Amino acid sequence: MLCGECNGQRFNPSTLEVNYKDKSIAEIYELSVDQAVSFFEHERKILVGIKTLQSIGLGYLTLGQSSTTLSGGEAQRIKMANQLQKKETGSTLYVITEPSTGLHYQDVKTLLDLFNQITEKGNTVICIEQDEQIIQHSDWHLELGPESGKEGGNIVYEGVPKPSNFETSVVTSNSSNRTNEILLNGVETHNLKNINVRIPKNQITVVTGLSGSGKSSLVYDTLFAEANARFSESLTTYNRSLIHQNNEAILAESKGLGPSIAMRRKSGSGSNRSTVGTLSGMYDSIRLLYARIGEQNGLNYSAQSFSFNHHSGACVSCGGLGVQLKCDPDAVIVDREASLFEGAISDNKAVNYYGDKHGQFIATLQVLAHQNKWDLSLPWNGLTAEQQQVILYGGDDTEWEVEWTYKTKSKTGTQQLKAKWLGLCNYLDDEFQRRLTAKNKQALDAVMHEVKCPSCEGSRLKKELLETKFLGLNIHELTELPIAECSNLLQETIYFNTSPEEKIAQAIIPEVQRKIRPILDLGLGHLSMNRSVKSLSGGETQRITLAGQFSADLFGVTYVLDEPTIGLDAQQVEALMNLLHGLVAKGNTIVAVEHDRQFIQSADYIIEMGPNAGNAGGQVVFQGTRAALSKHPETLTHQLLANTTDLQNESTFASRKNHDALVSTPFGVTGAVQNNLKNIDVTFNSGQIIAVSGVSGSGKSSLVRDVLFESHQKKRPVGCSSVFGMEQFDEVLLIDQKPFTGNSLSTTASFTGILDTIRGEFANSSEAKKAGFKKADFSYQSKKGKCGACGGHGKQKTSLDFMGDVWTECDVCNGKRYNSEILVCKINGKSIGEALQMTVNEAFVFFENNGLKSDLQLLKDVGVGHLQLGHSGNLLSGGEAQRLKLAKELMSKTHGNSLYLFDEPSTGLHYLDVLRLIKLFNQLVKDGNTVLFIEHNSTLIDSANGVIKLGPGSGILGGEIV
Repeated sequence: MLCGECNGQRFNPSTLEVNYKDKSIAEIYELSVDQAVSFFEHERKILVGIKTLQSIGLGYLTLGQSSTTLSGGEAQRIKMANQLQKKETGSTLYVITEPSTGLHYQDVKTLLDLFNQITEKGNTVICIEQDEQIIQHSDWHLELGPESGKEGGNIVYEGVPKPSNFETSVVTSNSSNRTNEILLNGVETHNLKNINVRIPKNQITVVTGLSGSGKSSLVYDTLFAEANARFSESLTTYNRSLIHQNNEAILAESKGLGPSIAMRRKSGSGSNRSTVGTLSGMYDSIRLLYARIGEQNGLNYSAQSFSFNHHSGACVSCGGLGVQLKCDPDAVIVDREASLFEGAISDNKAVNYYGDKHGQFIATLQVLAHQNKWDLSLPWNGLTAEQQQVILYGGDDTEWEVEWTYKTKSKTGTQQLKAKWLGLCNYLDDEFQRRLTAKNKQALDAVMHEVKCPSCEGSRLKKELLETKFLGLNIHELTELPIAECSNLLQETIYFNTSPEEKIAQAIIPEVQRKIRPILDLGLGHLSMNRSVKSLSGGETQRITLAGQFSADLFGVTYVLDEPTIGLDAQQVEALMNLLHGLVAKGNTIVAVEHDRQFIQSADYIIEMGPNAGNAGGQVVFQGTRAALSKHPETLTHQLLANTTDLQNESTFASRKNHDALVSTPFGVTGAVQNNLKNIDVTFNSGQIIAVSGVSGSGKSSLVRDVLFESHQKKRPVGCSSVFGMEQFDEVLLIDQKPFTGNSLSTTASFTGILDTIRGEFANSSEAKKAGFKKADFSYQSKKGKCGACGGHGKQKTSLDFMGDVWTECDVCNGKRYNSEILVCKINGKSIGEALQMTVNEAFVFFENNGLKSDLQLLKDVGVGHLQLGHSGNLLSGGEAQRLKLAKELMSKTHGNSLYLFDEPSTGLHYLDVLRLIKLFNQLVKDGNTVLFIEHNSTLIDSANGVIKLGPGSGILGGEIV
């Protein structure tokens, strides 16, 4: 961004006061080389250098142009100009690589004049070159070949240049290799089966198919990865180091690739400093507005001053975050029905140090309680509010005489000390600050939560910046409004143009509204500009990013999207398609992984992957236009669009048919007011499938996650007046889409516990018994089991000084994770390393252990049969992670009566996968459980016994039961 202090002039004010011929040094830097030749006509020493630049065709460059913005050809000619200014030797050899790169026909002539100047002084020039004009001008020509690689390396011709009509060559080469489509041939990335794919440019292409059929492998791991790699080749080594790419694309040929931008759904991702306003670019214009108004009122503020991500504007106390991390009292007191000594205090390692009933801190608290005649044996809820406050946050400055009886494993003793009681939360806050940069502070992190910064009151900015106001609001107050309300407020200023501030606004507000419009169209008007990106769902993040791109006015870009319709109703999907068609109209290309019927119907081109998942997929079932799809009724996409699948023939609605036979007990909340909820009472019924629906931002997550689940977790009403009926459940499980953390050592098999059973199977093999291997040795993390070269990762990391880390398949174990001794042990001809490379579907056929087959069947039922057992957990999509969590819970279940809470479980699922999920939900209910999910998918909602719809709109227009 342009520096707000010097406005791009680079120099400080005192330097800029010095003028030469009425120009400051910054103004001189803005002169082109051609202009500088006239300006410095009497300055001989300066003139030599700039005339040299002019002579080699660089007269259009400005003197202050950054070297990082130069093309390769421009940079090369500047280097030559630099050499020409040095003291002449008359015997210098210049070796130049393709100097014609990026040059027009006339510029090549200028370059040849420069070469003449060099050789006339006795120097020699050797060029690596293809340009016929330069070849014909040369004195001597060497041609190597006849082919490339091993077929080359010979001198084909040596001598004076042969006559050639180079002008004809230039004309024909100008129009070659132009294409209106992207071609990917011989693609074998991951499970793709040597496929050839055509993607038309300037259209919307949708890639669909069953989960695990190869959609992401084609779109993200091949198309985007290869385009990104091609683009990065044009960057400097340093700039490439900032990209941290790892191109796993395997293909024979690609054509027509251009710059690509990938937008994945990443829920809860992003920096603490990233907001809806900064991500979309709206906040930049708002900062400019307040800076200009501040100037009008005599305040010396730049637009950068209003940035909470810059030291000139950020609140000193919170560093511009608007929040501070403080101890969460609910993470310290976890059972309000118990006493301090009998389970009220968390067993968290950090908390337990200060809350240990045998420790010196609790000894101090007991002296304080004795003096005040408090009964600490009472349950936490039996203590007064004042007593609870002192226990958590300390009392006065009294120093208590404490006799502490300590106990260790080896001895018991007594110690006298004099200490103040600071409070459990204050002790933890102090330790957190002391260990702020420590690596091993997970226990402390677990009991911290964000609280509004007391200094800036959540505004993120220095207080003096909040004195500048527009329409009676400071910048924080304006950006705290829902975007829809903010837009309406700004629109009103168009009709009032009386004050200086409003006149200033007239020049800036149209740009703000231009950036707001696509956000409103995508149904995100309920968000505020100040809303943290980390708090958004993955779909909301993707749509905010997409809206920002729409106002960026880029041309020739391929946008790669990941299920952009997630979280949208039919009207919002239509608005999304209008926005995407707008991007196409600007000269861009859209490629989206998607299952939504409405989206597919609006696309220009369709690619269906399949026919099945995992190793049974990876092929192109169909590619072509919508019209061509009508001639292929055998495809799943045709059946989806034609709605030919008869749901009633599926055993998916058993729960609805048997609804009257269900024994239900009510549960729910009263007076829910969390976020935008309007003091609503909601009653659900157990033993059912329940759907909570509504437009994005209507309050679904607030009700299910923030009120119902949090109230159960904290054993008290959270965001509501009361919670009822939750005691009937043995356990309440929230199965969300948060990705797995950690590294590649976490796999499908290890996370679900299946690996433990598999290790037992291989430990019973004849080879294992003969070698004396035990079950523990078949862990790829054990000393005896793991490959020594890769440490059990299956891949080796190469750290490059100026580039991101690159992971490649281990060349010792060939990706199998284990050492050669362990891999000798086999079952039915397969080692454990080879077993982990099987998909769940393949493993189900391979293994004979009934318990293992039962667990593998569960994985198939939840829709992850395509995953390899050794698939790294950190590479899972949000939907795959959610379904693995469900499978893990079901594997450990011995009886029913649990409440399962899901957040959009259809994410990432094809229509047929959704039908399988419905069958699983019905089985859960049949076993005595209750299933409650947040969802937009109409098929999944139709399978529910009961539906709670929130709305009618988003944000302040939502939060009611429709």
